[in-house]
Amino acid sequence: MNVDVHSYFFTTSFLYAIVTYLILGAIGGFAKEMYGLVIGKSDKLNWGKVMISSLTASMVLVAFENLILEKLGPQWLFLTSIIVGMVGVELFGRLSTINGIFRLLSEARKLRDAQEAKEREGPNDG
Repeated sequence: MNVDVHSYFFTTSFLYAIVTYLILGAIGGFAKEMYGLVIGKSDKLNWGKVMISSLTASMVLVAFENLILEKLGPQWLFLTSIIVGMVGVELFGRLSTINGIFRLLSEARKLRDAQEAKEREGPNDG
């Protein structure tokens, strides 16, 4: 299969999609940071977190765009973009330190162990 990568990645619609995902991810990240300010979790707006979450959201959405469109439909792409921006801020906050990475891995391990225990018990016919 002969694919011209340049003509695929540098089409106008592809670039519009990336810019749209960047903007929507930034809106989600900004909303999450503002929420932290309102509830008193932080004392200033961290624009670095917002921009990194926006970039992360756009990469994730470009990667999973076809899956989202297939499973959820085009109307959910907007909301998914904003949610991924919000989650990106939270993940950046957790992964910004080594202790945060270890805590996240510990939580994932607990969830996996709970799921395995549930599967060992078998179906509950209660």
